[in-house]
Amino acid sequence: MASEEESRRVTEFQTSGSTGVPKRIVKTEASLEADAACLARTFSAWLKARPTVVSTVQPHHMYGQLWRIRMPQAAGYPVDPAIVLSPDELLARVARCPAVLFVTTPSFLEKLVDDPIVRALPRRFAGVVTSGSLLRQPLSARVEALMGVSPIEIFGSTETGSVAWRQQCDGAAWRVFDGVEIAAEPDGRLRVDSPFCVTRPFVMSDGVTLLSPRSFLLEGRRDRCVKILERMVALPQVEAALQTHPYIDSAHAVASDTAVPRIWVLATLTDAGKAALKASTYHDVIRTLSLAMGESLPPQAVFRRIRFVSSLPYNPQGKLTLERVLPLLKSPLQEPVAEDWRFDGERLTASLTFIPDAVYFQGHFPGFAVLPGVAQLFFIQRFLEHTFRVSPFPGRLTRLKFLKPILPRRTVHFELERLSGDRFSFRLSDGQTACTSGVFECGTP
Repeated sequence: MASEEESRRVTEFQTSGSTGVPKRIVKTEASLEADAACLARTFSAWLKARPTVVSTVQPHHMYGQLWRIRMPQAAGYPVDPAIVLSPDELLARVARCPAVLFVTTPSFLEKLVDDPIVRALPRRFAGVVTSGSLLRQPLSARVEALMGVSPIEIFGSTETGSVAWRQQCDGAAWRVFDGVEIAAEPDGRLRVDSPFCVTRPFVMSDGVTLLSPRSFLLEGRRDRCVKILERMVALPQVEAALQTHPYIDSAHAVASDTAVPRIWVLATLTDAGKAALKASTYHDVIRTLSLAMGESLPPQAVFRRIRFVSSLPYNPQGKLTLERVLPLLKSPLQEPVAEDWRFDGERLTASLTFIPDAVYFQGHFPGFAVLPGVAQLFFIQRFLEHTFRVSPFPGRLTRLKFLKPILPRRTVHFELERLSGDRFSFRLSDGQTACTSGVFECGTP
């Protein structure tokens, strides 16, 4: 137990900024200690295995602070010191441990289950814990099938601390942690009272249906309702409608920051969506999606802009923030179709197909379209930033060679590899023939 003086000590966190500007939150040592002790008691079945905590999350955020530092201390679990960035790194860590408690996010699990390496993972998982965003049921089922355990989802916030947990093998309901009291506000938002809260009680932005005093169903965030053309639009409803279409794997909707707000969407494509795009154009695929959405959504909820990306730009907390989402939506450049994506922490490989009606082909050149070099470098820098988590600016290019034109619909092989520190080589090739190659040095003006 912390002393009285230690209990008054505080730690500062920032909220994720998923719905706007991040907020500064101050937590007392007493509340953090109580939260960690509650987690250790709740999941005491793992004590027999005494698993090593292996994690993809940073400890300076609330989720990482609790699950990477404080809960293992309370339970007496060893902690692997590395932050896992890729499936290959996870395999190496798991191979060294007789039992593993894997602490991660839904965005990492999405990459993991699609990587062939997941089948080589030893069945040494005492548990898989995830938080940051909701885990879709098909993904939860795939993780259980591949890793041997049903993921445990943790629901809470920086302001409330831990609130509830669930395993989707048991259903969609959330179970409230001991010491936490819940109620529903008249507008359906969840009210939480516990020793972990910054203020007691604390009203969350999440809508709920109470099943009992100790369980509930989540009904979507109330702060993700926006006014479009004088009508309220629930952004989760837009996302859910898009994700029922066979072309869309995942979607994230926002209200634009334009004078007249409209719905803008970032989306990743299914294999069917990628095949359709490679066989046609952005215009045709977007029109197909728009017409389909018009049949299930009111007119003001149908997107006015959509950008297809290889992956949604989750931050290390597993959140989608406006700071990361809006620049992609404001860019006129659609990403190429990316397939066979592999990243081992030091090397990224993928197959890229550039679609004919992309803006970067317009006028370059009339009657014989080729992919401009500046567009190639733009996407190389984007993949570098989002995959290796390094800033490409300022930076310096060396050994740059443009050897063979890249044509519309031609699938090229892309390689991006760390040479040392913030120095990366890149190569685009058509079969065995190099199209473009060079070295990018980050942080070098």
